[in-house]
Amino acid sequence: GGGLRAVFLDFDRTLCSTKAGRSPLLGLHNVDPELASLCTTYPVYVVTRNPHEAEIVTFLEQRGVAVARVCVVPKRASKADVMVQVLPSLKSGSQQARVSPYEAHDDDAARAPERVTPVQAVFVDDDVRELMRPSVSELPGLLRVLFRRTGL
Repeated sequence: GGGLRAVFLDFDRTLCSTKAGRSPLLGLHNVDPELASLCTTYPVYVVTRNPHEAEIVTFLEQRGVAVARVCVVPKRASKADVMVQVLPSLKSGSQQARVSPYEAHDDDAARAPERVTPVQAVFVDDDVRELMRPSVSELPGLLRVLFRRTGL
Protein backbone atom coordinates (compact mmCIF):
# COMPACT_ATOMS: atom_id res chain seq x y z
CA GLY A 1 0.00 0.00 0.00
CA GLY A 2 0.96 3.63 -0.50
CA GLY A 3 0.98 6.56 1.84
CA LEU A 4 2.97 7.54 4.87
CA ARG A 5 3.61 4.53 7.13
CA ALA A 6 5.61 6.12 9.96
CA VAL A 7 6.91 9.38 11.38
CA PHE A 8 10.21 9.30 13.27
CA LEU A 9 10.72 12.22 15.65
CA ASP A 10 13.83 13.18 17.56
CA PHE A 11 13.06 14.18 21.16
CA ASP A 12 15.51 16.79 22.52
CA ARG A 13 15.05 20.20 20.87
CA THR A 14 12.55 18.69 18.42
CA LEU A 15 9.40 17.14 19.90
CA CYS A 16 10.39 18.42 23.37
CA SER A 17 12.19 21.51 24.66
CA THR A 18 14.74 19.38 26.57
CA LYS A 19 18.42 19.63 25.67
CA ALA A 20 21.53 17.47 26.04
CA GLY A 21 19.77 14.27 27.09
CA ARG A 22 18.19 15.64 30.26
CA SER A 23 15.05 14.17 31.80
CA PRO A 24 11.88 15.92 30.57
CA LEU A 25 10.42 15.55 34.07
CA LEU A 26 12.99 17.97 35.53
CA GLY A 27 12.17 21.62 34.90
CA LEU A 28 9.41 23.16 32.81
CA HIS A 29 9.46 21.54 29.40
CA ASN A 30 6.91 21.54 26.61
CA VAL A 31 6.13 19.65 23.43
CA ASP A 32 5.95 21.24 20.02
CA PRO A 33 2.20 21.42 19.26
CA GLU A 34 2.54 20.88 15.49
CA LEU A 35 4.75 17.82 15.88
CA ALA A 36 2.52 16.49 18.68
CA SER A 37 -0.50 16.80 16.38
CA LEU A 38 1.14 14.32 13.97
CA CYS A 39 0.67 11.66 16.66
CA THR A 40 -3.09 11.73 16.11
CA THR A 41 -2.72 11.08 12.37
CA TYR A 42 0.30 8.82 11.87
CA PRO A 43 2.19 6.12 13.77
CA VAL A 44 4.91 8.19 15.47
CA TYR A 45 8.14 6.74 16.84
CA VAL A 46 10.43 8.81 19.04
CA VAL A 47 14.01 8.07 17.95
CA THR A 48 16.34 9.69 20.46
CA ARG A 49 19.77 9.55 22.06
CA ASN A 50 18.24 10.83 25.32
CA PRO A 51 18.69 7.88 27.74
CA HIS A 52 15.63 8.70 29.90
CA GLU A 53 13.20 6.35 28.13
CA ALA A 54 10.75 5.83 31.02
CA GLU A 55 10.67 9.57 31.80
CA ILE A 56 10.02 10.40 28.13
CA VAL A 57 7.11 7.92 28.03
CA THR A 58 5.66 9.42 31.25
CA PHE A 59 6.17 13.00 30.03
CA LEU A 60 4.36 12.31 26.75
CA GLU A 61 1.52 10.42 28.47
CA GLN A 62 1.01 13.32 30.90
CA ARG A 63 0.55 15.64 27.92
CA GLY A 64 -1.73 13.32 25.96
CA VAL A 65 0.84 12.72 23.21
CA ALA A 66 0.37 9.14 22.05
CA VAL A 67 3.40 7.61 20.34
CA ALA A 68 3.80 4.07 19.02
CA ARG A 69 7.14 3.66 20.79
CA VAL A 70 10.11 5.50 22.31
CA CYS A 71 13.36 4.13 20.89
CA VAL A 72 16.63 5.08 22.62
CA VAL A 73 19.57 4.90 20.21
CA PRO A 74 23.08 4.42 21.65
CA LYS A 75 25.62 7.18 20.94
CA ARG A 76 27.60 5.30 18.28
CA ALA A 77 24.65 3.60 16.60
CA SER A 78 22.69 5.06 13.72
CA LYS A 79 19.07 6.11 14.03
CA ALA A 80 18.65 4.40 10.64
CA ASP A 81 19.01 1.01 12.35
CA VAL A 82 15.95 1.71 14.51
CA MET A 83 13.96 3.10 11.58
CA VAL A 84 14.66 -0.02 9.50
CA GLN A 85 13.69 -2.28 12.44
CA VAL A 86 10.36 -0.46 12.67
CA LEU A 87 9.79 -0.27 8.91
CA PRO A 88 11.94 -2.86 7.05
CA SER A 89 10.54 -1.76 3.68
CA LEU A 90 12.52 1.50 4.04
CA LYS A 91 15.63 -0.41 3.01
CA SER A 92 14.15 -2.74 0.40
CA GLY A 93 13.30 -0.05 -2.13
CA SER A 94 16.94 0.85 -2.74
CA GLN A 95 17.24 -0.74 -6.19
CA GLN A 96 14.28 1.11 -7.66
CA ALA A 97 15.48 4.41 -6.20
CA ARG A 98 18.84 4.38 -7.95
CA VAL A 99 18.96 5.72 -11.48
CA SER A 100 22.03 4.68 -13.44
CA PRO A 101 24.11 7.64 -14.68
CA TYR A 102 23.88 6.03 -18.12
CA GLU A 103 20.11 6.46 -18.03
CA ALA A 104 20.28 10.08 -16.97
CA HIS A 105 21.77 11.73 -20.08
CA ASP A 106 19.96 14.89 -21.19
CA ASP A 107 19.26 13.59 -24.69
CA ASP A 108 17.63 10.50 -23.19
CA ALA A 109 15.52 12.48 -20.72
CA ALA A 110 12.47 12.53 -22.97
CA ARG A 111 12.52 8.73 -23.31
CA ALA A 112 13.53 7.66 -19.80
CA PRO A 113 10.78 8.23 -17.23
CA GLU A 114 12.14 9.48 -13.93
CA ARG A 115 11.92 6.82 -11.25
CA VAL A 116 10.83 8.15 -7.91
CA THR A 117 10.63 6.15 -4.71
CA PRO A 118 7.41 7.00 -2.86
CA VAL A 119 7.84 8.48 0.60
CA GLN A 120 7.06 5.83 3.24
CA ALA A 121 8.28 7.69 6.31
CA VAL A 122 9.42 11.09 7.57
CA PHE A 123 12.38 11.64 9.92
CA VAL A 124 12.41 14.96 11.82
CA ASP A 125 15.56 16.00 13.72
CA ASP A 126 17.17 19.27 14.85
CA ASP A 127 20.70 17.95 14.13
CA VAL A 128 21.80 18.12 10.51
CA ARG A 129 24.52 15.54 11.28
CA GLU A 130 21.85 12.95 12.12
CA LEU A 131 20.00 13.72 8.89
CA MET A 132 23.16 13.59 6.74
CA ARG A 133 24.58 10.31 8.09
CA PRO A 134 24.96 8.04 5.05
CA SER A 135 23.02 5.23 6.76
CA VAL A 136 20.07 7.64 7.06
CA SER A 137 20.39 9.64 3.83
CA GLU A 138 20.68 6.50 1.71
CA LEU A 139 17.34 5.07 2.86
CA PRO A 140 14.96 5.28 -0.10
CA GLY A 141 11.48 6.36 0.82
CA LEU A 142 12.64 8.37 3.86
CA LEU A 143 11.97 12.11 3.76
CA ARG A 144 14.38 13.95 6.09
CA VAL A 145 13.31 17.23 7.72
CA LEU A 146 15.62 19.60 9.60
CA PHE A 147 13.60 21.09 12.45
CA ARG A 148 14.27 24.21 14.50
CA ARG A 149 12.13 25.04 17.52
CA THR A 150 11.45 28.74 17.96
CA GLY A 151 11.88 30.49 21.27
CA LEU A 152 14.76 28.32 22.54
